[in-house]
Amino acid sequence: MHFHSVFVDLDSLMDTRLALLYYHFPDKIDTILSIYPFRLSDDYPGVVDYATFLDLYKKRNKEILLLSVITPIVYLLKDFVEKAIENLTQSIQPAPPKIFLNIYPYQLSEEEVSVIVNALLSTIGRKVDLEVVNMSNKEITPEFLKACVNIYFKYDYYLWLDEVTEINKEWKSKCPEVKFICPSILPIEAKNVKKAFTADGIPVDPFKYFRLGLSSIFDIEFIKLSYYCIIDIDSASDPEAVAPESDESHLEVHTKES
Repeated sequence: MHFHSVFVDLDSLMDTRLALLYYHFPDKIDTILSIYPFRLSDDYPGVVDYATFLDLYKKRNKEILLLSVITPIVYLLKDFVEKAIENLTQSIQPAPPKIFLNIYPYQLSEEEVSVIVNALLSTIGRKVDLEVVNMSNKEITPEFLKACVNIYFKYDYYLWLDEVTEINKEWKSKCPEVKFICPSILPIEAKNVKKAFTADGIPVDPFKYFRLGLSSIFDIEFIKLSYYCIIDIDSASDPEAVAPESDESHLEVHTKES
């Protein structure tokens, strides 16, 4: 049977990063907004350092979620569903595309989950099989992804990688068939960002090296950060901003055999 399946969490569908910054540092919102659309790291000089931000992010809760606004990831989901349906019409036993919606780490009532699900289905506007799950990073194993998922939208890919590595130290379990769709953001301090884009004085794209180094474990694709934000970097201009050499804005629908 052919199937098309995507895994997405609320932190990809909602811009919880900006909400978290506003929640904790409302008096510094002007500084935040001057950095936010151009960042290549979740380090905000003059507001909060990278380590502190990560600590706050790991403690995010429903209050942060309620302050968040939906990101353009929802439109990539819609595009995925449309293309999946086109492909499925050619199947002998067509089944609707499947979306796993991960609500972790938020503690939500059934009514709150229902509101989110209905809003998502309304935006997508096509028949899908939507399953709500509550899974930590360590529970989202390569085995699970390989068996159930084609595409995985993930903002904080580096946190998933760290936590899964703890239980899969030698990466004997791999899922190169699964495409990770992640933002072009680096898990480093802001002061080290420009260094990451040079090697012996020659400009390089660290995202290409990252993708190449992980290609045997999983397929990672870095897209514009603006897909994971409510502020579009293309609508602003910052001469100091450093952008990746390439960007993929079109996602292919991949088919698995089961």
